[in-house]
Amino acid sequence: MSESYFWRTHDGQEIDLIEELDGCLRAAEMKWSPRRNARAPAAWRRAYPDSAFEVIHPQNYLDFIA
Repeated sequence: MSESYFWRTHDGQEIDLIEELDGCLRAAEMKWSPRRNARAPAAWRRAYPDSAFEVIHPQNYLDFIA
């Protein structure tokens, strides 16, 4: 069973969903448009360089929830 979190810095950088399972972090940003380029915030990449990051949108959400 994974633990779920929301992540936000004081200057407004945020990630919609963080899941922690067996010590591994998986970050997900939810976007309506699949064409929008999204990357993990710089503060997140510095703090958690080994974490996974993905963008979830209407065309790929079924893979995410499976």
